[in-house]
Amino acid sequence: MACRSLRTRLACSYDVTQSVAGDGPWMRRREMNLLTRLRSFCSSLNTAAYVNQPQAQSQPQQQQPSQPQRIESSYESPIRRRPYNAEAKMRMKAYRREAMQRQYAQELEDEEKYFQIDHEVMYKKGDPGTVEGIVRDHSTVGYFVTLPNKREGFLACSQLGCSGGIPLLKRLYKVGDEITVRAEIVGDGGRDRLYTRKDS
Repeated sequence: MACRSLRTRLACSYDVTQSVAGDGPWMRRREMNLLTRLRSFCSSLNTAAYVNQPQAQSQPQQQQPSQPQRIESSYESPIRRRPYNAEAKMRMKAYRREAMQRQYAQELEDEEKYFQIDHEVMYKKGDPGTVEGIVRDHSTVGYFVTLPNKREGFLACSQLGCSGGIPLLKRLYKVGDEITVRAEIVGDGGRDRLYTRKDS
């Protein structure tokens, strides 16, 4: 509105001046100056109006923070997982247990056939601190030995370097065989601990 009213006033003043002085070169220069000033003034008004516009429309609305979206991968594992089956799991445990038992039995059988006592690491007859005992009975993990002082001792199969077992122990020492041992007396009427290895 200000620009339009200014143009109207300038146009009126131009008409009055032209009617008084005529159409001379001096008036044409003045007209050009007025028009130039009018253009610059109108452009400054337009720029100020553009700058003073409300910034709410130009600024984007702030978005509310949203929850992180879950990224779904398109990769599919080649491993197919079976549903949980308690019966199948128990059956698999039984299979493993049976396999371990068979392996242990095979190891015992091989040991029974091929195991030999290493006499180099064992006490020999006449070594100081040793006595001669008599094998009275077998167990799966050692021998019951009768000592010269009529006490009874137990000789573990680990002293011979084997894992035990009645067939193997019967093959190594029979009932009535003599064996060199070192006795460690145990009180309260228990069996004495017997050792046959020098490093024990």
